[in-house]
Amino acid sequence: MTPNTTLSIPAAVRQNPEIYRHQLGTIPFPNKPNGQPMRYLVAVNAAILLAESENQKTAKRIFQVLNSTINDRKLH
Repeated sequence: MTPNTTLSIPAAVRQNPEIYRHQLGTIPFPNKPNGQPMRYLVAVNAAILLAESENQKTAKRIFQVLNSTINDRKLH
């Protein structure tokens, strides 16, 4: 098994319905040696808000909340 946290493998086999629908799979990462669940790390490189999108104020607020939550966790 090779961990791959990107969408590169599903994208590469998307044109083959048999592989895409029946042979690909995902499994959770294993627990730590002490049996506790693994802490997942998530990276967000960019966020896009289109100029003509609806609910721009709400979207901007969501970005602010996500960004502040991420920054708060870095401090602890």
